[in-house]
Parts: sequence; structure tokens; C-alpha cells
Amino acid sequence: MNKVKRQILGFGDSIITGMNDEVHGGWFNRLKQGLYSSGENTSFMNFGVPGQITAELLQNFETLIQTHKVEDAKLTIILATGVNDSQIFGGKYRVTVEAFEEQFIELVRKALNYTNDVYVIGLTHVDEAKTNPIIFHSQMCFRNDRIQAFDTIIKEVCLSKKVCYIPLSGLLAKIELTDGLHPNSKGHEKIYQRIRQYMR
Repeated sequence: MNKVKRQILGFGDSIITGMNDEVHGGWFNRLKQGLYSSGENTSFMNFGVPGQITAELLQNFETLIQTHKVEDAKLTIILATGVNDSQIFGGKYRVTVEAFEEQFIELVRKALNYTNDVYVIGLTHVDEAKTNPIIFHSQMCFRNDRIQAFDTIIKEVCLSKKVCYIPLSGLLAKIELTDGLHPNSKGHEKIYQRIRQYMR
């Protein structure tokens, strides 16, 4: 068995899990397929959890890394979180901008304790005609102004920590969002192509 030279760990919410991409299982799975086909001896693990916010990710973030890290392999961490934090539920903010900033700074700090090869995926916009409120829950709302505020924090933290930020804002057309929130197969393909432009 060939020795693993690189390990890529992905953390985030339903988008990184590939929800609603019934063709290739999402952009993270496409990344896996692409690197495998290029002959790179790379291990992939996807720790995305649908509905997860950053505070919940922080609870077991380091435990997952420590438990699954491959010795002597180059470690890459991909962070894709923030959209659920921006959610409005029952007319109230699920997470305040201030709390999210503190939590995201802590998440990046912890990631950098294990590797300098950290990539942060920017947030995608939504189709508010379907997300304000969202079509499957009348109390749940996602709005682009909130998402943009959270994405700005993500970008600024990445700049201050010298971490690679991969912008996705404006990348997807409304038709590429199946329920107004989650990308379809074509949307995931566009995200994958954007990420490949940045990843080394």
C-alpha cells in the first residue's frame, strides 16, 4: 500500500457534504476525484455536518484532527462555515456578527496549530425569493445582506491570519441553487473549479 503523502480534512455544513448534488456528491467529492485521477497519493476526510454552526464545529474540531491525522503526511485543512451562522430564526439572529467573529478567529487559530496549509471557502449567496423565509421552514430565513456581513468577517480574518480565502460570492446563478440555498450539481462544479484555482 502506497504511503499517504497528503491528507485533506474538510469541515463545514451541508454544502461541503454535497447535499443536493446527485451527480458527483458535491465540490469536496469532486476535489477528491480530481486529485485521485491526477495520481496524487492523498487521503480525504469530510467532516461536514448539515445545519452546523461554527460554535458547534469548534466543540470537536481538534479531537477530529488529532484522531484522524496521518503521521508524516502533509496536512491540509479546508474550512467552509458561516452560512448557518447568518440564519435568522423566528425573527432572531441565530448568531450575532460579534459572536461569529470571535468563534471564527478561534477556529482559524486552532487550524493553524496543526498546519499552515489552511483554505477558507467564502460564502455563497442565496435566492431570497426561496430563503426569506426558506421554502421548507417558515421560521427560518437566510438573507444576502447577513451572509455578506459574515463573509466580510471571514475575508478579514483570513487576511489578518495570512490564510487563503477563496471567494464564492456572486459565483452561482439562482438557477444553480436547488432550494434557494444549496447548490445543485452544476453549482458544485463551479465551486470545485474555483477552489482548484487556489489550491496548491
